[in-house]
Amino acid sequence: MMFKTHLVIALLVGIVLVQWLNPIYPLVFLAVLCLAAALPDIDTPKSKVGKKVGFLSNILNYTLGHRGVMHSLYIPAGFLLLSILLGFPLIGYAFAFGYVIHLLSDMLTKDGVHLLYPFFHVKGFISTGGIWETVVFILALGLIVLKVSAFF
Repeated sequence: MMFKTHLVIALLVGIVLVQWLNPIYPLVFLAVLCLAAALPDIDTPKSKVGKKVGFLSNILNYTLGHRGVMHSLYIPAGFLLLSILLGFPLIGYAFAFGYVIHLLSDMLTKDGVHLLYPFFHVKGFISTGGIWETVVFILALGLIVLKVSAFF
């Protein structure tokens, strides 16, 4: 999926999670969640995140490939464990939720992801940038508007 779709899906799920979990710092939770939802595409030099980190993205793409280990559950699980051990569980959970949201979104695409790289390949029917992704984007954006308007 494209950056904008990952972002609106993450924001929608993040808003729901903030209401449900009621974290101490909801804006920090949302910010970390949305940042983490973009992070798996750091292994693609042409992605929004890949363009920001340039050379690092090229190295990751060359050594790990796109939708390899960076698109697996190892990264969010490791970050969550480390953040809990360091005493920052809120950041860890926000990061893990955001990262997993990205993976779940990419599972809907034709390329899919290996959740337990290199095993357990899951793929869907949506073409990245295609009409169905546009439908998902518009639906998620509409639900965000409904959720936010309910606050007022």
